[in-house]
Amino acid sequence: MRLDQFLSQLFPQYSRTRIQRWIDEGRVTLEGKKLQKSMQVSGEEKFYIDFPEETKEIISEDIALHIVYEDEGLLIINKPRGMVVHPSAGHQQGTLVNALLHHAPDITRRGGDERPGIVHRVDRDTTGLLLVAKTDETWDYFHEKFKTQDVLREYLALVEGEVSFTERTIDLPLARSRSNPLKRTVDPDGKKAVTEVKLERLYEEYSLLRCQLKTGRTHQIRVHLQAIGFPILGDPMYAGKSARRKYGQLLHAQKLGFTHPFTGEWMEFTAPLPDEFEQALKQLKEKIWK
Repeated sequence: MRLDQFLSQLFPQYSRTRIQRWIDEGRVTLEGKKLQKSMQVSGEEKFYIDFPEETKEIISEDIALHIVYEDEGLLIINKPRGMVVHPSAGHQQGTLVNALLHHAPDITRRGGDERPGIVHRVDRDTTGLLLVAKTDETWDYFHEKFKTQDVLREYLALVEGEVSFTERTIDLPLARSRSNPLKRTVDPDGKKAVTEVKLERLYEEYSLLRCQLKTGRTHQIRVHLQAIGFPILGDPMYAGKSARRKYGQLLHAQKLGFTHPFTGEWMEFTAPLPDEFEQALKQLKEKIWK
């Protein structure tokens, strides 16, 4: 894919003409070298872009948060469907970060001014539990814990098709898609990604799966399940058209567990399935595993 085409897909808020002008002006570089618009890229390169516009200040907004747990160092949020975690192109307001700045104005900026308190993310259309650090100390602690995979993260996913297993480990490396920079794909040259999957319930033509993350790649569960032939119901990016898409993407971060940074106590939280997920399950006919 051409460099200008890749960047225009990666930053859809800017026109391709504007991006081409930035490239001509030398604002886009790779390892200090100026580039050409026609340069062929894979999507894995680390480009430096000197954006001429100033970064907008993130404003605080009085948005209701479903707080599952809070103490002086951290928050556990049950995120609803449709809420973006932090501001990005096309989503400068109404995000979780906008709400956090109102709820906790002094929240840590350790992860960057644009992502205060954010240690990990949950996709916009995914519901469920998200951990937020309030102080520099807790951000540093959990940043390391997520890197070493010492945080329990379990998701429930309703997928298309009846699985033929009760347990399975999906170990498939993931990388950015060369055809669409917003997507991820299985790639032997990608980063290691491991998901442990267990059958929770079997239905006619569908399966409810419990997925535990052993790594934390972008879109990991969504891509892994699609790769083995069982896309998540309602997934707008990795599943085909579904008659049950009216319920949205049926992926829910149900369980979160970790050792508390101050007390050393193991803490575990669960979030009930959202109403639309429950409604979708009620429409299905359960089967007995044989």
